[in-house]
Amino acid sequence: MRAIDFTTVTQAKLWNPAALAAPLDFQDSGPAPALDFHVAEADAPLQLRVLRTARQREELATLRKHAPMGVEDDLGAGLMPYETLRDDMGFVTAMYRGSKLVATMRFVPSGLRLTAAERLPDGIGEAGNRILGAGNWEVGRLIVAPDERSPELLQDCLTLALRALIEERDVDHFYAIATPVMARLWRRFGMRPAAPLRGASGRDFMLVAGAVAAVATALEVPLPARRGVVPVAVLHEEEAALAA
Repeated sequence: MRAIDFTTVTQAKLWNPAALAAPLDFQDSGPAPALDFHVAEADAPLQLRVLRTARQREELATLRKHAPMGVEDDLGAGLMPYETLRDDMGFVTAMYRGSKLVATMRFVPSGLRLTAAERLPDGIGEAGNRILGAGNWEVGRLIVAPDERSPELLQDCLTLALRALIEERDVDHFYAIATPVMARLWRRFGMRPAAPLRGASGRDFMLVAGAVAAVATALEVPLPARRGVVPVAVLHEEEAALAA
């Protein structure tokens, strides 16, 4: 019986048994370049994620160990028992470079007595009438990984967080309690001294505050059309529905 050759004419022209018999040399091309994943992550753009559930916020545990928890205690705010509730009722963000968590920031709304400024034993004077009403938010739990700290990164984180917050909520003012050094840094972002404070230890602090328009201008963030201040209880119900 005649053998059947399935090789086409074109394949026959390309077929070269001698080439198959030659030894393969893997050394001419040189070693493969090493991959430095740390460099790749350092060059990655900063990205923000809103952490809406307790399970999502568990990834902040290591970074939050660096939080200056003693400030609120020194001022007599007594907020430690309410940390979880502040997360639940607030707006918690996390910033990443690639897969690396580099910073976190939390906004807590006024009106629930869950911000330090609302619970100071001696109050905050006339500033309270301006910044403690509905639509005003405390900026807190701002923590940056020790090997990432810089004013530029702080500005980038605040820009991303502000953009995310104002896309979902109406905001009139931001405020924060800061050390004198941090108070000077906050001025770069549109926040100004509102009331001097002194802790039980004798340390000086400053309540800083800024209208959302001033902060947005400093950070070059456009403001959306206002939707009207939404009651905090309604917002909490909406977030619970999203997390379900």
